[in-house]
Amino acid sequence: MIGGGPAGLQAALTLGRMHRRTLLLDSGEYRNAPAEHMHNFVTHDGTPPAEFRAAARAELAAYTTVTVRGTAASAVGRDGDEFRVELGPDARADGGELDPAIRAQLDDAGVAVRLQAVKELMPSAAGATVSFADGPDEEVGGVFVAAELGQRAPFAEQLGLGLLPSGAVEVDATGRTSVPGVFAAGDMAHTSATPMPLASVLTAAASGLVAAASLDGHLLAADHPS
Repeated sequence: MIGGGPAGLQAALTLGRMHRRTLLLDSGEYRNAPAEHMHNFVTHDGTPPAEFRAAARAELAAYTTVTVRGTAASAVGRDGDEFRVELGPDARADGGELDPAIRAQLDDAGVAVRLQAVKELMPSAAGATVSFADGPDEEVGGVFVAAELGQRAPFAEQLGLGLLPSGAVEVDATGRTSVPGVFAAGDMAHTSATPMPLASVLTAAASGLVAAASLDGHLLAADHPS
């Protein structure tokens, strides 16, 4: 199981209660890492995400069939009828390349271009200080952000999973993807009935429970073919 957010933690707990041997890989990086508190989660409104994860890990420790490793997955692929997960650091996208015709138009307009990945934004007297993964910081008067949804990790592409226009993995109501044996939950997946994932800790955890229960049924059918 890849991902130690609410969906992955809940899925691991569900499989642990079903006495399934479960390995949860947690890179230690999370979508809601900038958030100081969770909200709109009954009994947990205002709880820091780190406190929520620590409590979940403590509960998982009670299940001897569940193992949590603080390791990132670097690649996923088929190995015959099974799947292979390679361990390693997260694959990070670099700054990429810009179409030269566009690099030229911006130059004519007097716009400086830097392709390094942005590491951090901090308030400054002028507006904001932009820190890059490589090179000096830049102080700017304002920041415009064009947000796009997409898969942070390459696993969906590596497995050939069906995607929705939102960029998220398409799943059915039980968390099944287009590839038999692969289930998805959390903010990286949703059904075609909704335009995009509902980015909520509560719904992510609920989808993890549903996907894990569906996976258990899949494994039962494989273990006991009719």
